[in-house]
Amino acid sequence: MRYFLLALAFVSLGCGDNTLHTYVSTAGSDTNDCLSMATACRTPQHAADVSTGGAASLYGDGYVHFVSGAYAGGVNITYYKRITFSGDCGDISTVLISAPGANVFNVQDHAIVTVRCMTVTGAGGVGIAARQFSIADFHNVRFGTLAVAVAINEMSKGNCGTQVTLAGPISGYYLAASGMSSIVGGCQTIINPGVTMAAFISATGRSLVDMNGLIITGENPGLKWVNDSSLILNGASVPGASSGNICQNGCTIE
Repeated sequence: MRYFLLALAFVSLGCGDNTLHTYVSTAGSDTNDCLSMATACRTPQHAADVSTGGAASLYGDGYVHFVSGAYAGGVNITYYKRITFSGDCGDISTVLISAPGANVFNVQDHAIVTVRCMTVTGAGGVGIAARQFSIADFHNVRFGTLAVAVAINEMSKGNCGTQVTLAGPISGYYLAASGMSSIVGGCQTIINPGVTMAAFISATGRSLVDMNGLIITGENPGLKWVNDSSLILNGASVPGASSGNICQNGCTIE
């Protein structure tokens, strides 16, 4: 049985391209205006807030540029904001953001976020988390040590646009969809040697994971999937152990 997810409705307030570009640097300061590399912010959260009109604003279009370096602490994006976080697309290892035990990028309340060209890590944490009618896009991202790389919940959506690298280990799952959410995960995915994970996919609560177009380099010694009352469209061979996969309560694998 196929499950049809409720359409996500997003309100666009304003017109034209009003995107505000800000910069974040390990040598910056949150007392700066963040509008150039010379006057960069110190923390990604402050750069995001400045680019979208402030932490309490209900909307805003922002673009945060990361200068090479290691950043500690997660980023929370809420309401109807749309924002892109961009690192170094020539070498994604030069920009690293970590939040051990927490969500590195937390997207909720109708927000739309793109994460690109960086390394996202944090032991026991979630790399990119979306909930409450939000969208999270990830492109050319390297996921390090995490509990879950991408977790999409509460009628939200995740999209893998281009190459993803799993540098792990990941104690839980690469992709986890729950609460009538969906993930499009069919992109080029590199699993580095020695990386382990409990399962490549977790799909629960009448969610959908579409793996059409998946291109895999490397191996997953864990399970292919853990599936409960949801739908997984393979479209490709999901990596993982051929036995032990969990499928219960009317789940569908195609």
